[in-house]
Amino acid sequence: MAYNTNVRSIYIQPTLGVQVSPALKIGIGFAYITSHLELHQRQDLSARAIPAALAVPAGLPAGTTFGAVGVPTLTDFADAALDASGTGFAVNFGAIIKVNDNLSIGGHWLTRKHITYDGDAVFEPVATNLVLPVAIGPLPAGTPVDAVLGPQFGAGGALEDGPVSTTIVMPPQGTLGFAYQISDSWSFMADYQYVVWGWFQAVEIDFENAATPDLALHPNNNSTHGVRLGTEFQYSPKVQLRGGYLYHGGSSPDNFVTPLLPEGPRNEFTIGAGIEMTPKLHVDLAYQFIKQNDRRGTVNPAHGNTGLYQFSANLFGVGLAYTF
Repeated sequence: MAYNTNVRSIYIQPTLGVQVSPALKIGIGFAYITSHLELHQRQDLSARAIPAALAVPAGLPAGTTFGAVGVPTLTDFADAALDASGTGFAVNFGAIIKVNDNLSIGGHWLTRKHITYDGDAVFEPVATNLVLPVAIGPLPAGTPVDAVLGPQFGAGGALEDGPVSTTIVMPPQGTLGFAYQISDSWSFMADYQYVVWGWFQAVEIDFENAATPDLALHPNNNSTHGVRLGTEFQYSPKVQLRGGYLYHGGSSPDNFVTPLLPEGPRNEFTIGAGIEMTPKLHVDLAYQFIKQNDRRGTVNPAHGNTGLYQFSANLFGVGLAYTF
């Protein structure tokens, strides 16, 4: 079960825009993504199979878990920390059509991208302070569980530190919208956004150590739909004021709302300003408040969606544009 996940990504996106005709503008570019992933998880001993060297002499079927011999559910015995970095590429393109002096229609598409991460996994034992409730093979009842688990963390053990890799498919997304000039100083914009999260169906975490079982996550995400509204007011010849609202649905199905990805539908509110510093230099400032709808999800896998997940965020943005 994950308890701390951190993904930091930097997108470097050079883009070329061309005025093809008085009524048509097109743009194309690429995105180079460099990303860093930290994943912290605890492993539940009750779901862990008893080592075959102990289970077989005791006459237990292969795969018998510690939970089957009395270890309580959600007994942490191992802390796993995965630290990895990766890169990827994507292509984006779009166009704007000027229908008349007041109305423009535009569209944009960003291709999907594969980010391959390589790094290291570190496993640390977590003391259970339990004893075996029953005898297992040569080990009598009352044997400290932590002593039984110790060899798994050593050289050649299933929880030995070592290299790890994974690949995440970031989904393609498209936007279609319009901008309408209400007056000389006031404009309104709206668009629809579609993100094909259906591409993000599985994540395979591959441990180089052959004794460590690979980890397969199956988010089985759903594609999302979003609506975005915005307005801009020309406060003075050099200052524009802006406001906006965005809503989009959640991609995670109910059975994958966990501490790893407690995602849900969101409402986002934005204010901003554009300031002309010089005839060629323009500065944009923005603030956004994100409020994710409360959503129930899994805390204890044995009891279903019993947890309540809440999320909000404050984002700040600064942009500089220089016109040649």
